Amino acid sequence: MRLYEEVTGQLQEMEIRPRMGVYVCGITPYDSAHLGHAFTYVHFDVLVRYLRHLGAEVVHVQNVTDVDDDILRVSKERGVDFRELAEREVASFERAMRAISVTPPTHQPRATQFVPQMIEEVGLLLAAGHGYERRGTVYFRVASDPGYGRLSRLSREEMVRLAAERGGHPE
Repeated sequence: MRLYEEVTGQLQEMEIRPRMGVYVCGITPYDSAHLGHAFTYVHFDVLVRYLRHLGAEVVHVQNVTDVDDDILRVSKERGVDFRELAEREVASFERAMRAISVTPPTHQPRATQFVPQMIEEVGLLLAAGHGYERRGTVYFRVASDPGYGRLSRLSREEMVRLAAERGGHPE
């Protein structure tokens, strides 16, 4: 099987091993699931099923970003607790995925389960000079990582412009 390698922009032969991991970026549950979600998760479901068909034991992890700026904004607009909003939208998403027969992931960690670890990691990034704080928000210092942006194929200037457009305070 050949898969597209984002970093190189090339198709590469994939070695099928006895145990394989698949990580899929999950939802940010502040609104209803849509066809874009279905497109993504059906694609990865087909991959996971095929790898299992070939005999691989596949550990499929798909996170849930159940706390972020969008969830906090929407929960405030709707007058509900962000946790309640996230739970409701996760349940709706899971129903939608079952309806189209997408196999659930092996693990589905939620951001709220790892807030203490995130705070610790942010502290380590700051201590190592890889982050900085502006107006109460911590940002990653992209200049500290020469390879940063290689997946997006964006120049540093383009990344700074996009961050500023989205309300960030880039270096």
